[in-house]
Amino acid sequence: MATVGRVKEIWRYAVKSMGGEKLKSTPVGPMGIDGDRGWAMHDDAEILSARHYPKFLMCNARYLEEPRAGKNTVAQVDFPDGSKVMSDDAAVNGKLTALIGKPITLKPLQPVEDLDYYRRRPRNEKELMDYLWQQFGREPGEPMPDMTQFPQELMEFAAFPGMHYDVTPLQVLTTASLAHMAGKNPGANWDVRRFRPNILIETNGGLTGLVEAGWAGKNLRIGELNVHCPAPTPRCAMTMQAQREFAFDKTILRTIVREGSQNLGAYAVAANAATISVGDTVELN
Repeated sequence: MATVGRVKEIWRYAVKSMGGEKLKSTPVGPMGIDGDRGWAMHDDAEILSARHYPKFLMCNARYLEEPRAGKNTVAQVDFPDGSKVMSDDAAVNGKLTALIGKPITLKPLQPVEDLDYYRRRPRNEKELMDYLWQQFGREPGEPMPDMTQFPQELMEFAAFPGMHYDVTPLQVLTTASLAHMAGKNPGANWDVRRFRPNILIETNGGLTGLVEAGWAGKNLRIGELNVHCPAPTPRCAMTMQAQREFAFDKTILRTIVREGSQNLGAYAVAANAATISVGDTVELN
């Protein structure tokens, strides 16, 4: 195994598409970090994200009690107006509805058997292509990701039944890749929160460029956790949206499409269960 670096940051997102919380250590397993994306917005037609409504990113969410695998733990949602509402409080739906101007319900993970909850809104072929173009935030002349790299189930479901993840339960990103992109577009703010990784890896000094681009099909060992990286992460419209700490910047996504072949970071799936901590060694197999 070759040492890549060490864990610099661990992120958990209690509510899909809201700001997350940094952790010092956490249990991780094949379903991801306990409590990650435990809640999501729904409009009674499909699961929503900040690709639909970017204002979701102006909210932050965190657990006041540590979640456990398989348990719907209540989260606290912090709204841009300074109010704090618990995720199981009926008032949270009114706040979200006022935020985006459309009826929204915040829901915890539903049973895997509830396929209608996870299913996408029906769309004809043209509607689907227009929808995907908008979701990925591409401009005329820019390529779309190769959709065949995604599991076919994600054409029918907004997330795998039993999960709120877009593709895989984990996403990893390196400081080398962020530095590389910042060098290509130094006027932009390459804050890690734009890219919503679960694990930010501080790479060894000798590693430069888009390090994760070569990890497809390879394995990482993070402390005692074994992780498989099936593919790089194609980036979507969320990366350029404003959050509380930084402004909208479409050059972020334009740079990734042009300089990173649309990718930044890597999808990942844990092969075992273990606790990871900031400072853990990361090795590539």
